[in-house]
Formats: sequence, C-alpha cells, structure tokens
Amino acid sequence: MSEGSLRKRGDKWYYSFEAGSIDGSRKRIEHPGGRTKAEASAALRAAMQEYENGGVKIRRNNYTIHDYFDYWFDSYVMKELRPNTQSNYRNVIDKYIDPAIGRYKLKSISPAKLQKMMDDLGKTGLSKHSVEIILTVLRKGLKMAVFPYQLIKENPGNYIGMPRFPDSHGKTRSDLRIITLEQYRQILAITPFSNPFNVPFN
Repeated sequence: MSEGSLRKRGDKWYYSFEAGSIDGSRKRIEHPGGRTKAEASAALRAAMQEYENGGVKIRRNNYTIHDYFDYWFDSYVMKELRPNTQSNYRNVIDKYIDPAIGRYKLKSISPAKLQKMMDDLGKTGLSKHSVEIILTVLRKGLKMAVFPYQLIKENPGNYIGMPRFPDSHGKTRSDLRIITLEQYRQILAITPFSNPFNVPFN
C-alpha cells in the first residue's frame, strides 16, 4: 500500500491512499482530514492503520494519560513539528503532565482534575508564560485524542483555564521596588542635569 497523500480543497485538507486491487483495478480511498495539513496527516495515519488492521479501529480504552501522550508525541509531534518544538513538548510532558496526571485513564480524566493540575502549577513559581505553554500542550494533545485518533468523545481540556497569578494589588512599596522621595532626591543630587542619566521621574 502507498504512503498516501494530502491535498487542500477549499478550506479543508483531504487525505487519500491506495487500497488493494478489486477485479484488477486499484481502489483509492479519500476522505476529509481536517482544516490543517497536520490534522489531515494524523487522520491519514489513523485511517491507514485502521485499513491495515482489517477495518478495525484500534481502541486503546486502557490508555493512561502517560500512554497516550507518549503515543501522541511519537505519532504526531516527532513527525510534524520542528526539533526545537519537539524538545519543548517532551519537556512539558515529562516534567509537568506525566507527574501530575500520567497515572489516570485517558477515557476518564475530568476537567476538575486538569484544572487542579493547572492551579497547582500556578503556585510553583513558574512564570505565566511557562504555564501557558503547558496548557497549550495539554489542550492540543487531548484535542487530537478526540480527532483524529477517536479515543475519547470530548476534549476535557476545553473546560480548563489558566490559574490566577499574583498582581500588584496588596504589595508593598518594597515588593514593587518603588523608590522613596528621599531616594529620588539623592539620585538628583549625584546626577547633574547635563548627565544623560538624568531623566524625569513621574
């Protein structure tokens, strides 16, 4: 069987591959695979795997989150994304997703458990940007568990959000590193107006 091919028609990507011959004629199978080339590529692999297994979809009902993200990383991330992104995603999976929820079953992981994971990450001292990356990897992986892999019916990641991060409210002048009036006068005293470091303080 051929490796298959992808093509864009309108706003959708389609995948196709040649099946076995019937009465001497080759049969080509074609289906819509998604709105992006990556989604269509993943759908193509799943369809070809189903075909190779006699039309039986591989239902990995006993997958844990650990099992699934390893599968997703090997079948999608390693084949479709750039090396630097692969490294970043592997780090997120190994360091944050797996320790927190890796032991739970994919089919039964709840939005509440995912939200607790995110809330706990917000208390670890990680930057907001780092937590946003972890959330992106988690949501993207679970989205593909729905389609094209068809391992779960709904993405629980759709119902979780970013944890709260501390802001400036309630912080002291020392916390915010705001200089005092006396410090301001000392700066002016040692910095003549002709000095380029003498700038207005508002």
